[in-house]
Amino acid sequence: MSGLVSALERYLSLRRAERLARSGSVVICDRWPQNMLPGLFDGPLRLDPQASWIVRLMSRLERSIYRKMETYRPDLAIHLVGDFETSNARKPGDRTRANFDQRLALMQEMRTLDPTIVTVDASKSFDEVTRDLRSCIIRALGAAS
Repeated sequence: MSGLVSALERYLSLRRAERLARSGSVVICDRWPQNMLPGLFDGPLRLDPQASWIVRLMSRLERSIYRKMETYRPDLAIHLVGDFETSNARKPGDRTRANFDQRLALMQEMRTLDPTIVTVDASKSFDEVTRDLRSCIIRALGAAS
């Protein structure tokens, strides 16, 4: 049930962002839903194959919402890419190395499917990362004008 609720919340947020963008606002999000790998990185939950029929039904509804969200594309998508040591130093215990590597692999697959995704080196200092992010946003705003 929580996966379905999260999917609905994400979908409503996405629709709100789309309306704001259409009205001329600049919308910056720190997440974008993905539908490639269940159970990871703002995607649908992983379904237990032994789940009851009602859980399987809710999972199908959740996945249909994620498929609908796939039709929305941001004007700019940025992946912060760094190494495990830097990530772990900044957010100790946030994830295991295996989970970190899995996220990086998924992000690489996403960039392969969508080469417009921009990467920023997250292993740089906070000020450098912030400067790089601002540059990406300013370039995207200039291209949209």
